[in-house]
Amino acid sequence: MSPLKSACLMFGLLLASRAEADWLNLNVLRPSDLPAATSNTNFGQSVAADYGDDGRIRALYVGSPNETAVFNNVSYPGNGAVYVLIPNGNAWVVHTRLVLAGYLQANAHFGAAIAVHRGSIIIGAPDFDNEGHPNSGRVHFLQDYRWNSASPTPLLIGLSSRGTTLDNSRLGASVAVAGGGLNTVSGNAPNSDGSWFAAGAPGMVGAGCVLVDHFGANYNFDLGDRADIGSVCSGNAGDALGASVAVQAPGNNQVILLTGAPGTMQNGQAAAGAAHVYIRVNGVLTLIDTLLPPNPQLLDSFGTSVGLQPPLAYVGGTGRILQGVGRTGSVSVFEPAAILGYDFATEVFPTAPRAAGDLCGASLYPDLLDTERFAMGCPGADGSVANQGVLRVLQKLTFMGIPIWVNQRLAVEDSPHGADDLGRSVVLVNGRAYAGAPLADDSVGANNGAVYEFADSSTLPEVFADSFE
Repeated sequence: MSPLKSACLMFGLLLASRAEADWLNLNVLRPSDLPAATSNTNFGQSVAADYGDDGRIRALYVGSPNETAVFNNVSYPGNGAVYVLIPNGNAWVVHTRLVLAGYLQANAHFGAAIAVHRGSIIIGAPDFDNEGHPNSGRVHFLQDYRWNSASPTPLLIGLSSRGTTLDNSRLGASVAVAGGGLNTVSGNAPNSDGSWFAAGAPGMVGAGCVLVDHFGANYNFDLGDRADIGSVCSGNAGDALGASVAVQAPGNNQVILLTGAPGTMQNGQAAAGAAHVYIRVNGVLTLIDTLLPPNPQLLDSFGTSVGLQPPLAYVGGTGRILQGVGRTGSVSVFEPAAILGYDFATEVFPTAPRAAGDLCGASLYPDLLDTERFAMGCPGADGSVANQGVLRVLQKLTFMGIPIWVNQRLAVEDSPHGADDLGRSVVLVNGRAYAGAPLADDSVGANNGAVYEFADSSTLPEVFADSFE
């Protein structure tokens, strides 16, 4: 056998082993203590994970944005809630359920979007009415005061909150956070530049905006010294800039903002979409690049989701067309340009089984502990049930200098399920993957939602992994 054929055979075996890697469905997380006959809470519409410097997940934050909140015997249907779950052995238990009593309102959809990093938390309520302005939206900033301390349980402190009085802005439809975190009594963030937050308002001024805030590392919890860094907006109606956001904090009081505008027209093609990159120049958020796939097309919805993991940028487009298959959706990967911004590197489509309508790229999440792996949600994918949804984990391999992204398809075919919308939200951290399925039914009612936890079996103790054989 020639050396080339031998190399190709070995790489084929490697691809097969990676593609068939054992991902186990460890747990199904569901909303707790719902009243009888409750339905449509949509637990899992959003999910975020906070983890320590050792890579271990400290807490999961799961949004249930249509849940009814009750305070002083008054019900607020659709106010929403956020469940904070902490690990307990190989399971998860509810540590607390957030509703923020001072901001209760019917149909505010608190928890529609959540982001957390190094103890700093931002939660969106995009349909909150500020001062009577419908669906103007609001975001809330919190801090786990015990993050990275010896205590295993979070202590959540409210930092600040902001809204807008522009009708239908939907501030908080997307959120992101990055940075070294805040110093608390634990002294958990030495030499930090603080926390940088971004909140998308895709309906603001009819075109969409993103608002950016900064909390210094030595944030004064008594004075609430939040710094408004500024905002960026589209000038074109319908762009929906801010439908997705990601931030990166490289240090030196700098921030990189990536935001999707999936409604953008390109060369006469409606809703082809785009994603925009901003940095601070002399303290002002400044556009430095616009990311596009090689061939923008009608209804690509490019920018539905975005992600940043140095050195790469990721952009999802749920309407992207795979030749010969249809609109499966995809995630495009961008590498740093020679001077500034990013260059298109490749586009990752789902491998078989796949079909038009999979909605791949509805969500994405770069593994912040592995620069060559990310998760892609495909909530419209069919399996044993139509629209059950799947999660795909993509791992980058290199063969003879050529990068190849290997698909691993995670689903729940062997468990009772329906048209769950699995993959509407995703998280991937340190050999664990979490997929929100907000339309999953439970014993209480329909569409109450769930979050499925998957684990790479190579990260599990051998005895524990063997128990699933």
